Amino acid sequence: MGLLVRKRTIPGWVKVPLAAAAAGALGFGIGQTGLGGPQSHANEPKTPPPVGTPVPSDLKLYTYSGSNCADGDEKDPISVVFVNDGFPDWIRAHMSHITGWSSSSEGDQYFGAAPNGQAECEPADGDAWRNVGFCPPAVPCDRFHVRFYMHQYQGAPRVHPTYGGFASASPHYEKRVQCGLWPDHAVVANSQEFQINKITVAGGFNYGREEIKKTWVRRQHSVAIPFPDPLNPIPPATHDHPLVDNRNWDNTAMMRQCNGWEAYSSGRVFYIGVKAA
Repeated sequence: MGLLVRKRTIPGWVKVPLAAAAAGALGFGIGQTGLGGPQSHANEPKTPPPVGTPVPSDLKLYTYSGSNCADGDEKDPISVVFVNDGFPDWIRAHMSHITGWSSSSEGDQYFGAAPNGQAECEPADGDAWRNVGFCPPAVPCDRFHVRFYMHQYQGAPRVHPTYGGFASASPHYEKRVQCGLWPDHAVVANSQEFQINKITVAGGFNYGREEIKKTWVRRQHSVAIPFPDPLNPIPPATHDHPLVDNRNWDNTAMMRQCNGWEAYSSGRVFYIGVKAA
């Protein structure tokens, strides 16, 4: 089995092979939260995006379970940023009218940032999901799921000089599992691989990110979009959704699920235009 070294996780620690640590020492997967794991980059494009801090640099790398966005409360890695009018109503409308996902305005996790050095931690603007396979009523279902939040400062949407108004999102693929007395959701572990977008990715966090890309990028409207103004809906096929940027945030910390599954992102983040730039 070979020598083992420790990898920082959230929460706790997990052992990984020495070979993986050596790869990290050479720059493959090292980041602010530790090694990305030997499978997190499996068969993804061979030329990685530049490794660095998020853009804007004050954005938090994960969602949080608590309203203080405190270390140790991390939940899901950010892997998509909706740009060019990333307003919540726009995102929900596009999800339902273009990709066929359901959506809501509920937010049970928090997104953090520090505009002008002032720490902020706000609940998600909403979420969206698409069930996979048979789904009995009133129980958790296997599904793609994403939470999103449009970043603001002093009550007004933030506007980036390159990306315009922008929203962080945390897509993932999760399955129904039994944790305790009631069924629950767990993000699929990186031990399971998926074929999508002509590549192979490991785990539910990477699969969810690629599903968003598949259903958004360069996909035009087939129906009119009634938001944000129902009296002046956007006509069909007026614009597409470009992949504006492709960066590596290195947010690769392992998130242990309620059933023990170990899931983590490769650190790749897609910047997807809600409206064409």
